[in-house]
Amino acid sequence: MSLPAGEDYFSSPYLKSYRLAQGVLHNPRSDRRTTRGIFHIVEGGLPVPADKITVPKIAFARLLKAALQPPADVLALPLTAKQKEQARFFVTLLLRPVICPATAEDPAKRMETRFFAPASLVSNLDFVEGIFGNAGDPYLPENDAALDIEGWSGHTGCVILAPHLAGIRKKELGLPHFDDATELQRRDGMCWREEDEAYNGGEAFKVTCRDERGVIVTIIADNYYGYCKKEVKTQISYAANLFGLCEEEHAGGAIAFPAYVLGQEFYAGRTVLTKKVIFEEAMQLLGDRIELRPERYAVD
Repeated sequence: MSLPAGEDYFSSPYLKSYRLAQGVLHNPRSDRRTTRGIFHIVEGGLPVPADKITVPKIAFARLLKAALQPPADVLALPLTAKQKEQARFFVTLLLRPVICPATAEDPAKRMETRFFAPASLVSNLDFVEGIFGNAGDPYLPENDAALDIEGWSGHTGCVILAPHLAGIRKKELGLPHFDDATELQRRDGMCWREEDEAYNGGEAFKVTCRDERGVIVTIIADNYYGYCKKEVKTQISYAANLFGLCEEEHAGGAIAFPAYVLGQEFYAGRTVLTKKVIFEEAMQLLGDRIELRPERYAVD
């Protein structure tokens, strides 16, 4: 579907495709990318890591609306490029990647991730499918994760390709003027001084909205194949962390809580009472050597 019928070449604003003896070569406009300033996360849900850019909810809502309204030429299926009337639509792919392998008693646990791409970028889905497989027609009951009681991990992801979003203006997205912005918004560039300022400086980005249930929606404003693969890995990692008792090579993150080490060794200067006692008895034994706190602990 990535080449016109009977043709060996296709060109669009975001990639060029060539038929070769070994298959089809796709040369996207973006084939290498730094990760600096790329990863944006919507506020709310779990805390946003300090090294990521925090996006207001209103901006994500407007990015999502714009992502689902690409230009007509981006929606055109390459297979029909030479026809008088071209087919224009979104293409989609359902994935069910494993987040926890099967054990002796429990079956493997899989999340679900649904890709949506304008038809001119159908080759992106071919790339992802080659790595993670194809879970079949999402509209058939046998492929419905919600009906897979034992196999579904309970986590659902969505990825929308929208390279046309690069260059969208900050003001269009409801971001505040610099004078009305918070310190965090100023730090992350989620505000504007001039009305024609582009979001993320007009450069490619991916923005994710996710919560503690494991519902993940990501918009990728680029057609770089690597981002598509990386996003599936990121969603697998997120689901693995939330599911627990499993590990994934790229997981990298954790929900962390403070802990305190009160020393590694203990030396008894006299006979030590080893019989277990309740809290109140322990406080009586320690007597005036300790200061009892209302929260039911003591300081020596």
